[in-house]
This record gives sequence, C-alpha cells and structure tokens, in this order.
Amino acid sequence: MRRHPYTSTHQNSSSVPSSHSLPTPSPSPTDYIIYGIDRGHIDLDIPDNDDAAAIRHEEPEHGSSPPVPRDERCQRRGSAKCGFGFGLPQFTAEPYYQEDVIVRIPWAWSSILHPKLLKNPMNLLYFHFFINYTARVLVPHDCPENLFQIVLPRMALANDDLLNLMLAYSAYHRARVLGQVVPQARIDEYTNGIFLNLWNQIQEQKPITDAHLATAIMLASLQIISPESFGATVSWQSHLAAAKQMILKRGGWRTMQKEDKVSYFLRIWLLYLDVVGRLSGARHERILTYDDLPTLSEDTTIETDIDCMTGFTTECLMILAKVGDLCSRCDKERIRAGTILTTWRPTAAVVAAAKDLSAQLQAKRTIRFRCCIYHVGTSPHVSAQEAIELTAINDAFHWAGLIHLYSRALGKHSDEEEIQLAVREIVTTMGKIGVNTAAENGFIFPLFTAGCHTKEKVIQDKILARLMRIELKGLSQVNHIRQRLEHVWRTGAAWETLLNGDFCG
Repeated sequence: MRRHPYTSTHQNSSSVPSSHSLPTPSPSPTDYIIYGIDRGHIDLDIPDNDDAAAIRHEEPEHGSSPPVPRDERCQRRGSAKCGFGFGLPQFTAEPYYQEDVIVRIPWAWSSILHPKLLKNPMNLLYFHFFINYTARVLVPHDCPENLFQIVLPRMALANDDLLNLMLAYSAYHRARVLGQVVPQARIDEYTNGIFLNLWNQIQEQKPITDAHLATAIMLASLQIISPESFGATVSWQSHLAAAKQMILKRGGWRTMQKEDKVSYFLRIWLLYLDVVGRLSGARHERILTYDDLPTLSEDTTIETDIDCMTGFTTECLMILAKVGDLCSRCDKERIRAGTILTTWRPTAAVVAAAKDLSAQLQAKRTIRFRCCIYHVGTSPHVSAQEAIELTAINDAFHWAGLIHLYSRALGKHSDEEEIQLAVREIVTTMGKIGVNTAAENGFIFPLFTAGCHTKEKVIQDKILARLMRIELKGLSQVNHIRQRLEHVWRTGAAWETLLNGDFCG
C-alpha cells in the first residue's frame, strides 16, 4: 500500500471498516493514503483548538464508542445549545463515530492535495469528513457515481473558494452530528470574502468555470442548513441568483446538457434547490423561468430515470417547477397580511392549469425503475431494497405535488378526501424507506407536505419520529421543519403563513 510521509498508522486495507470506505480511482483496494484517526473530538474553534492534534496516529479501536461522552463535550464548551436539534430528545448517536474513523484520501488525489490540507490536520479532517460522510447525506442514494463525493472535491482542490466553502460546510455538519457547538469563528474565516469574489467574477470579463458555479450553488446550500453563517442580510436565494447569472454568462442552460456530466450535475443541483424552494412557500421568487425548462426535456433518454441526487425523475422536476409557479401565483391572491382568505376562489384558467398538472403527476407517478443517470457504461448494481426506496421517493414527490395543487391552487381544505388520500400514500411510501438509510435524506419535503395537512395523531407521530431520526444526521434545516410542523399541529395555523424564506426539503 502506498503511503505518505504524514502517515504514522500501520493499519492494513483489509481491516478498514467497509462503511468508511471511499470510492477509489481504480479497482485496487490499496489505492489510497491513510493519514490517521478521527476520534470525534470536539473542535474548540480558533484560536483555542489544537489543530495539530486533530488527527491521531495510533491504531484504531474498532467497536469503541466516541471518546468523549455527549454531556462532557457539552460541559467543556459551557453551552446550553449542545444536543441534536437544540432541545430534541436524546437518541442514540448517529453511528458514524461509533467506531474510530480512518482518515484516508484516494491516492490519485495525493499530487493535487491543497497545501491548506497538508499543513493543517484539522482542515484535512474536515475535507475527509465531507467526502466520507457529508457527501453521502446530501443524496438519497449512496451511488458509486455520487458526484458530491467524487467530482466536487476534485474541483475544490483546484479552487480556493470552493475548498474553503467545503471545509465550512463540513465543519458545520460535523458539529451538528456530534452535538457540539458550531465552530463559528473557523467557519467565518473559511467563508470570508467568498460571496464578494463570486460577484466580482460575474462582473469582470473572466471565464466562469464549473468550480465558480459550484461555489455559488454550495453557498446557497450552506445558507439553507446554516442561516447564521452569513447573517440575515444574505439569503440563499441571492446565491442561487448569482449562480443563474454565471450560467447565463457561460452561454445559457443549453451548455449544460447530459453529455457534460459535471455541468449537468450542477444544473440539476440548482434546479432542485430552486424548485423545492419555490414549493416551500410563496416568499421565494423562483430563479428559473418557463423558458429554462424545455431544455431539460430535449434529452428524452433520461426523462424517466430516477436521479440519484434528487430521488425522483427529471420529468417530475419539470412538472413540480410548474406546480410551484402556479401555487405561488395563487398564494399572492389568497394570502393577505399573513391570513388565508376563506373567500378566495381560483379562476377558470387556474383550475384548468391545475387539472392539467394533476393529470401529469398522476400519469407519471408510477415508472419502470431506472437510476444513476450520471453513470457512463453499464449501470451500477442497485439492490432490490434500494430500488424500492428510490421508487418510493419518486412516488412521494408526485403525491406531494398533488397536495400543493389541491390546497394552494384549487383552494381545497386539508380535510377533503383528495388531500387525505395523498397524505396516506406518502405515509405508506415512508414505510418503504429503511431507518438510517441514505433514502431518508431525500424524503424530507414529502414528509413536511404530508405533515402540514394531517390532524391524525398517529400520522403526526410517525412523521415526527422519522424527522427526528433524520435530524440526527446533522441536517439542521430538518430542525426548523420539525418546529414548524409542531407549531401547525399545536395551533392549527396554516403552514404557508409561518414560513419566511424557509427551505423545506
């Protein structure tokens, strides 16, 4: 096995837990470099943390529990904000740190590792945490072609801003997973100047690379999971707007077709954030327009393939974009001063459009399972359970779209049978999603949608339990979603009147 001078561990490849393995550039199981052990110790934040000791160099202790108990970690920081979800009942910890985590990087990246990583073990730890865990939480299928895990880090190694942003994202996520206080000073240092650099890139006559575009979209993603990272003055929608300007400067949406796997991945990432953000409430003005959508349907070979990044088909994404536009237009008429107007009725044109979109969602809901649209060549192996889970996610997003149409465009009350049928179907599909699986990560928006429209305590408890489970993965927007749902259930308030730029997916 090839090694790097920074390495002092003698762990051989055969004893490395498979749950911690990274995709390698060749079939060789030894094609990586071991740098040491991440034992889940708290980041005391700069300048207090001993960054040089972040990665240990002793033999791993498999089967051991995290070295510092949760209560002790909280006491060491002296904060009342420790614990999952800030007030969430204590559950068994997310299993990532139930064994020692071996910090290892693909050998193919050794020649391009950024000095920032090699000179500071804490930075290297965060880089590894992103590719070994965060990247897997961002998708509903832990696919061998996970571009968050393979392509995005490689781009970051060649772009300082993207690398810093990836480290910031990882630092925030790791703290949440461990129930620790977020190292905000470190994150501030990582993200300082990134937004300004991007806008300068747009304004100046300089080429826009995939790394620039990825940075803008990732800024939006970080702002969603960590609104405090940049303060209240910069919204995640602003970062998406910057990304759109970059795409237009690069030549428009037609330059981001499936043939270019990386740019197409960035396109779907942006579309997902934009469309789900639009469906999350009327206060998000969608970044894209109808003129952008037809280009998605030009490649007919992928319309019914489930995207491992979103958990549903690109055809569904196009329909949901139109659902979001229609619902948002109706919301502007039926919601006044934070109150739903009971006298509001849709126009004939709105009814016709809603019925057309409803028919599309119903017709496209059931598909012949196919996935991994980014894979080139023979399709990778997908287990029977993974196929069931991805099909269930796709199904649930169609049902969620129907609920939004019925309630927001047609003005139906939550108690009406059409909506309750869709709620029950989403709960049924939830039962097909394994606990603590990657598929849970893609089920948040359907759960939120169903939860907003049920008064049945049994269903509420099932949704709440699943959201709490997902929250343990360190996705803090789930904490906000859970709080919104509990408020809706407790007060009977309409969910649309409670949101202010929230992202419910």
